[in-house]
Amino acid sequence: MSSVKRLKAFLEMFVSWHPRGYVALVGEAPLFVLGDWLDDMVRSCAQNSPELGVRVMGGSRVEEAERLVSRGLAVEGIVAEAGGWDNIVRCARAFREAFEKDWDMFAEACRKGGRGSLNVRETARKYRVGTVRVARNFDRVLGDIAEMSMARARRGAHAPLSSH
Repeated sequence: MSSVKRLKAFLEMFVSWHPRGYVALVGEAPLFVLGDWLDDMVRSCAQNSPELGVRVMGGSRVEEAERLVSRGLAVEGIVAEAGGWDNIVRCARAFREAFEKDWDMFAEACRKGGRGSLNVRETARKYRVGTVRVARNFDRVLGDIAEMSMARARRGAHAPLSSH
């Protein structure tokens, strides 16, 4: 799986499961409280999300703490490859500023959906669009942030941000 797809998969899980997901994505809320949400997030999303690159040996015999550490290390690797959390936050902020309406719809879909779910129907009603548009917008926002983050990381941390 490409680096962009892995980062996008992580960001999708992050905004869906972190208690302040989309707010933390732009650096306006505390980032991680691992014990509170990471294990639940990874376990619940593992069936439906692309593989993050973690291979844990030992099956059901492996201690829960070891699995949590392994998952945490995988997350750290994905974030590091994207130039670090500060780079991701800068790219998310740049997206929010450049595409305000798309960001607002994205944030609304995240806002009331609860942990692990999106607020697609209410968001579609509010913006007078179809639910497919809301879902595609959510996907595009995260995909664009992931692409921007990886591209900027490849160019170096001091590279200027650019929009589409």
